[in-house]
Amino acid sequence: MSSTTFVDRVTVIATAWLQDINDFFYTLFAGATTAAQARTALGVAATPQVASGHGTYDLTTASGNLVITGTGFTPEEVEIWASEPTTKTESHGFVRTVAGRQYSNYNLTDGTRSQSHGLGSNGAIIFHIPTAGTAQSAYVSAYSSDGFTLTFTKTGSPTGTLSYYWKASRYS
Repeated sequence: MSSTTFVDRVTVIATAWLQDINDFFYTLFAGATTAAQARTALGVAATPQVASGHGTYDLTTASGNLVITGTGFTPEEVEIWASEPTTKTESHGFVRTVAGRQYSNYNLTDGTRSQSHGLGSNGAIIFHIPTAGTAQSAYVSAYSSDGFTLTFTKTGSPTGTLSYYWKASRYS
């Protein structure tokens, strides 16, 4: 068997497989004969909504809430990049639902990387540890019709100003 024949056979098999998946997807939902009907049956938006913004947060602030508005829709997913230039620390986190798992990958001042994750308030979408015994972490505690709320928890006496950039998305 030559390689061309083999590639042709794989292409034919893959094409048939994809068509089977396509047919299954459309027939899985009663009456769905098009992709648009299937999306409607699944509750998935034809066009995802995405909003983004940025801000700063004073790390000496006591534990509490930061309400972020301006999305124009109720988000289903939030992603945040945060950094503090003085200590050269940064974190990148994301969450799909408030009660869902909240993840954060972060850098410590010594250049090492770590991660945090947990369900709801046991997780953190922002994790900032400038020195041993000091920290500011935040999790998404609520979604609203125009944004989301970050709940910060302060440990010790961190200093500096955290710059953050967020992206909120909605798919249904």
